[in-house]
Amino acid sequence: MLRLRRLATLIVFAFCIITGFSFWAVRVSGTVTVGDQSAPPQSGAKLSTLSTITTAVDISDSTIDAQWLTRTAAQTGIPARALRAYAVAADVANASAPACHIGWNTVAAIGFV
Repeated sequence: MLRLRRLATLIVFAFCIITGFSFWAVRVSGTVTVGDQSAPPQSGAKLSTLSTITTAVDISDSTIDAQWLTRTAAQTGIPARALRAYAVAADVANASAPACHIGWNTVAAIGFV
């Protein structure tokens, strides 16, 4: 048993020595390159302009089921007022861009970040 313990200690010690030497060798050589080293973009570069959204969406007719709102707010711990805002925002996004298919939970996750 003592022999096995000594062997395990020797293996751990050797691993630490090799790892330490590797870090030292990389630091001394100074030749570590990570990723693409291309030049940063110039400040005078032309940017394409985005067109403004012209689709108006009326949010006053957005009806959120009150029972769903209460139940989901209780289950998730999200305040009902914020949950309603997330659901309305998802409805507005889906109405203005039908291919969007964004859910209220995705809007909430974006808001959380």
